[in-house]
Amino acid sequence: MKKISTMIAAVMLAVMLPLSAVAVMGASVLPTLYDSWQSGNAKDECYQANSSCAYAYKIDNWDFNASFNMSGAYTVYIYGNGTVSDVNDGTAISSTTITISNHNGTHFDWSIGPGYCVCTVIVKGGPSANVFNYDCATSDEGLYAPTNPANNKPYGISHVTFCFRESYSEAPCYYYETAYAKAENSECFIDHGFSRWGWTTQLPEYGTYDFELWAGAGQCDTSKGVLVGTVTITYDGSGLTWSVEMEDNAILENEHGDEEVHVYAGTTMFPMVKQGKVYRPTVAPGQYYIDLPNEEAPIWVIFHAVVGIETACPETTQCNYCE
Repeated sequence: MKKISTMIAAVMLAVMLPLSAVAVMGASVLPTLYDSWQSGNAKDECYQANSSCAYAYKIDNWDFNASFNMSGAYTVYIYGNGTVSDVNDGTAISSTTITISNHNGTHFDWSIGPGYCVCTVIVKGGPSANVFNYDCATSDEGLYAPTNPANNKPYGISHVTFCFRESYSEAPCYYYETAYAKAENSECFIDHGFSRWGWTTQLPEYGTYDFELWAGAGQCDTSKGVLVGTVTITYDGSGLTWSVEMEDNAILENEHGDEEVHVYAGTTMFPMVKQGKVYRPTVAPGQYYIDLPNEEAPIWVIFHAVVGIETACPETTQCNYCE
């Protein structure tokens, strides 16, 4: 299984964005109120909030920046030991940017740069904190501190902590299966004494023939398999050619990213291989060959391939293929 190594990021104030005031909008999620919040370092606060994200960064001293100037882009550097800093000492293995915008003293918007997403944002105000939890979010609007019971308005924000992680690739994840082409007149290998499943098909004359490509159909039972594509085979005086059109959920590749196709075409139902002094039929794909008659005559064909079938991507994996 291909995996990405864990990467880490840190945050440094880079540039201040233009100041602007906008109408306050509610956050996309309702916060959980922590009445007595224990302020600490970023990682301790994410732990206190039960965040599932690995990395933490705290933007402090908002009370001293109530005149909108907390808005800005904060570059975050991530180190191999899991720490996050706003300083790059040359050994950081990754970085991202957390951007604060539309800060008006009590509300703000946020976004995070490419490659990362946020699980939790902790907004501290007064003695308590609002904890906003997400499922790998990259932005939100209108976050706010808890309500001050003295005036029924949000406390001024004292600090904000972001709990974040890598955002995993949306590249499909595949598992790999053997596949065979099947037509209405195809005959199962098993019905002819073989233990391996698959189909052989007679082409009665020159022409173009369409087949369904089935993967994982053990015992030739298509109810157990997956229809992964269509195979078109043309048999004429020039020889035998084929093309494959795959379904959206499948690729014509093996686990190494290579096309793996085996085709038999000949006048016997199965390929014949020499064993000792006699020739015996086989269905092993590695022994397929093409041996066509010199004139139009019925032939048998077997089309075998290894295909990748899309599946759910494990949460901790940047998918290309799965075992």
